[in-house]
Amino acid sequence: AIRYNNEEGSVNITLETRGQEGVIIIADTGVGIAPEQRELVFEPFYRVNKSRSREFGGAGIGLSLVKTILKRHGASITVSENNPQGSVFTIRIPLVDAVDSD
Repeated sequence: AIRYNNEEGSVNITLETRGQEGVIIIADTGVGIAPEQRELVFEPFYRVNKSRSREFGGAGIGLSLVKTILKRHGASITVSENNPQGSVFTIRIPLVDAVDSD
């Protein structure tokens, strides 16, 4: 979110509970992701803008790795548009009751 943001842009992180889920919302005011590319950003090595790869660096595995780890914990991640510009990533993690070890 920070890497792909504008110089004067912002990144907001919100944590909340919704029923039996913990929800993390990361919203930025960056360049955004076209609707047809939103699911593709979770594929290994996928880059939204190949011409910017050298400028921003990275191998294109970050979001794929995040999605894989979350899925193994029964969680999910989605991306949507942030109006008027940018992206919103929403992570949903199932909440479990604490186990008393005594």
